[in-house]
Amino acid sequence: AEDVESSEDGHVIWCLDSDLNEVATALETELGESDSTKLVWRPTTTTEMDLESMEKLMKLIDALEDDDDVQRVTSNFEASDEVMSQL
Repeated sequence: AEDVESSEDGHVIWCLDSDLNEVATALETELGESDSTKLVWRPTTTTEMDLESMEKLMKLIDALEDDDDVQRVTSNFEASDEVMSQL
């Protein structure tokens, strides 16, 4: 595993896509069956967004999430706390 994020809700373990099965099997052997095991793509680069761009992006994300044919929406934006508080 490359990274682990823990919270009250549980743990998220990040690994290379090629290592997913090996890591999942090892964890299941040691800790029991997980709630879920899935491949998740994380961006390697992010884009800083200003308020106007964030407003447009949030409308797009909302529209995509409301579409029954869309299974998952991902993004690679970064927004300052100031911008997020103005949304």
